Amino acid sequence: MESPHEHQQNLLLSRIITNVEKLNEAVMVMNKSLQNMDVELVAQMFKNYRSNVLFHLEATDKLSEPHTRTAFVHSTTSMSAPTLQPPPAQAAQATRTITMAAPSTLPSHRRSIFPPIPAPLQRLFDLVPLVVYPPNALPGDDAYDNDAATDVGDALPTLFVFIDPADIASGRASFNPTCLKWQAYLRFADTPVRLASSSNHSSPTGALPFLQPPREPERQPEPTGAPSMASKTQPRQRIRLPPPPRPVPTSEFAKYVKKTRAVAGSTAALPIDSLAAIDPRAPAYQALLDTSLRRAWLHAVYLDDDNSSQATVASRLYADAASSSMFVRASLTGQLQAAAAAEVWGASTATPTAFAVAHIYKDAAVALSAVQSVLEENDDDAPFLFNRKEPTILDAAVFSYTHLLLEDDDQADNANASKRFRWHNSELSNLVRGHPLLVQHRDTIADRYWGAAKTAQPTSTFAPSEASYVEDSVSWVNV
Repeated sequence: MESPHEHQQNLLLSRIITNVEKLNEAVMVMNKSLQNMDVELVAQMFKNYRSNVLFHLEATDKLSEPHTRTAFVHSTTSMSAPTLQPPPAQAAQATRTITMAAPSTLPSHRRSIFPPIPAPLQRLFDLVPLVVYPPNALPGDDAYDNDAATDVGDALPTLFVFIDPADIASGRASFNPTCLKWQAYLRFADTPVRLASSSNHSSPTGALPFLQPPREPERQPEPTGAPSMASKTQPRQRIRLPPPPRPVPTSEFAKYVKKTRAVAGSTAALPIDSLAAIDPRAPAYQALLDTSLRRAWLHAVYLDDDNSSQATVASRLYADAASSSMFVRASLTGQLQAAAAAEVWGASTATPTAFAVAHIYKDAAVALSAVQSVLEENDDDAPFLFNRKEPTILDAAVFSYTHLLLEDDDQADNANASKRFRWHNSELSNLVRGHPLLVQHRDTIADRYWGAAKTAQPTSTFAPSEASYVEDSVSWVNV
């Protein structure tokens, strides 16, 4: 006897078989897709995505408590299908799903070439997110004057030189001849400046010194009429300053001095800054200073070391101030000596002989004698070169060497100052002492522009800059 339902059963079985075949095909396609996918990378991407979403929600104060989202799920479910409320376990699962899927607008992570972060470090990064601080402002780059007691209109230009920060307040001469030359020139021109300790790497030209002019504030017009009670009680508004002016290299010092003199309405005579305007012979004497005397200076400061400590004067003045690390100091000292040796001895790599060293100091003695012969032509009332009553740029150049070579002799008269050079070999200093007119020339400038009256001036005239910069690498021998 045939079953009355056999036909319907056959139809159902054939439908089941067809659906199972389609399911098998779908599973095979999924397996092939999984074989071509980096499952670990996908898991790490999803983990990072979830961490970033949580961090974003916490940072924007949009992260709600789990019970709030659970209540939302319950209330939504109860309104749509009151008879099909999910159990608590399913509600918690729905809450987690909503939490992970909420920020759908965030960009997806791209495949990274770096290996995944280990789980302990990832948890640490999640607790302490990366914070990027804004860059520090450049010297003099503060856009506002926040000090109510400071008159920014009376700001002074800043002269960046080689100098010990402890010597800035007293306006002491720089221990670098080039810096001292232009420091003396500005004093000859009666141009007050602030001093700042620096290095060649902070200079726009790659060498010190340079001058940073002050910024003038954008002054607001004074209100007319009597001030109101509200304006008297309000705090002083900050003054916005314009961008800092362009730094002034030494080639434009004279132009800058003339400009500031014209703005101030001063009619005083300026020191002559052109060698040709001083005397037709002046360029020849400047060449002697730049060659013969300079080579002897470089040897005495950079190459003549103490046999007991193997330390040069330059290593104490430059390298020791750059770092407290013994290895960094040794490296910088080597760079100093290599640069100085290349200028003193040229391309020769052979060890200089005693005769070659003696020849350098002999040339320096000839240069000093030539400069003294110019002073011998002066009248009694003309203490400066080429019979002049006021110093010129050439006087500043001569003073920059003679003063530093004789500076240690002054310490007996000035107990507060420390000896900076402590020469290992005093041959070059003795050459200067053997020319009395050069010593007198140096003493005249030191007494007139660095005497007790000048050193004791208030800090508003020769004041230190608040910024002091030291570099860990050098190209110092632009002396």
